[in-house]
Amino acid sequence: MVVPVCYAFDGNHFYTPIDEKPKSVAAGDLKRVRNIKANSRVALVIDHYSEDWGELAYVLVSGEAEIIEPALDDSEHSRAVALLREKYQQYRSMAIEQRPIIRIIPRRFKCWTPAA
Repeated sequence: MVVPVCYAFDGNHFYTPIDEKPKSVAAGDLKRVRNIKANSRVALVIDHYSEDWGELAYVLVSGEAEIIEPALDDSEHSRAVALLREKYQQYRSMAIEQRPIIRIIPRRFKCWTPAA
């Protein structure tokens, strides 16, 4: 399953929220959440597009994902929310602090550029 995501990186983990955009099912019933619970191995592709194809590049991150549920004493969830809100203005008006966040623990990186 391929899902485009917004993410933040803290130097150790990638975070992507289950945000408030309209969904047809509850957050815990989303296919991506069910997939992570069944098999935590994931891949994240971060690409750089340019009209000049000599500048194209991507990073493929292979890792393991976990669902972090909001909790009063969860500083990691709070840090992830802060990172996402700092990077994406749209999240400043969404209640992502009340929603699950996907944490990706990177295990392997693969980079590509046309010169590589």
